[in-house]
Amino acid sequence: CRRVQATVEQAVKSAKAAAQGYQGHLRIAICDGLAQPRIATLLARSREEEPEMEIRVFELPFAQQLKTLHDDLLDIGFALSNAVHDGLVAEPVWTDPLSVIVPARHPLLAHVQVPLAEALKFPLVLCHPESGSGCRHQIQALLQDAGTPLKLVDEVTSLGVMLTLVGAGYGIGFAIASQVQTLQRPDISIRPLAGSPPVLSTYLLRRRGEPSEPMKRFIERAKGGRDRADAENAFDELKNQWGWGGFTTHDLHRCQLSARAVALIYNWWSLFVRLANPEARLEAITSRPWLMSSVGRRTEHAGQT
Repeated sequence: CRRVQATVEQAVKSAKAAAQGYQGHLRIAICDGLAQPRIATLLARSREEEPEMEIRVFELPFAQQLKTLHDDLLDIGFALSNAVHDGLVAEPVWTDPLSVIVPARHPLLAHVQVPLAEALKFPLVLCHPESGSGCRHQIQALLQDAGTPLKLVDEVTSLGVMLTLVGAGYGIGFAIASQVQTLQRPDISIRPLAGSPPVLSTYLLRRRGEPSEPMKRFIERAKGGRDRADAENAFDELKNQWGWGGFTTHDLHRCQLSARAVALIYNWWSLFVRLANPEARLEAITSRPWLMSSVGRRTEHAGQT
């Protein structure tokens, strides 16, 4: 049967890995659309800290991840759904703000931040409920909370197909900005949602029970990246402001003045990031456009906005 064949193949790969000097292995699956820098950083850090550990990465849809985890042919999965079967655990490891994906020429591009109510006036291209990443139920719940009927024109099974239809003008879509930015497509544009943006959770899937020591360390790294996400925004701000003149001069007074200014900006930004969205940890690369454009207030005077 297929399971026996898969088990034999796993045994052969393990034997080859041992012959190459690896002392263990982790089998990790990623859903379509989750090839984002955050996962790449996690894998790179794991390889750097444990070079003797072989990490095998597969691309599997959410439903297949559940099956292979249940059959003990997979150690860890990453998906955008926590709808797991008995015997499996889904742990949230990080969140990302949801963004609007629109064609390169579209009326919504007039908004720096798109109000969700305005976005829902246009036809939608959404992931199929049985799509590879399992994100549909999260997005569906977020959109239904807006209380506006959805104008659904198509359901797709992958992020690539969704972007193709959006670029062709079939409708607009919703996705994690960092996922889309890695593709660098000229036919689409990305806009953050106005207000406190809804977030999508990425889940780490595993079998219930005590994980192995290599799995424990990998999970700690994944959750450690989550806990540092909002701190990254503050460090990013500190890094950007570090170029203010004074740190390369012999003038002690200017050095002290610049250092105090940097520390002040750093503390303000840290507080602002935490208060902007206290329910979620924010990563600099995905939340900075929203945070920067949030500093302001729209006013009207003499018929002008």
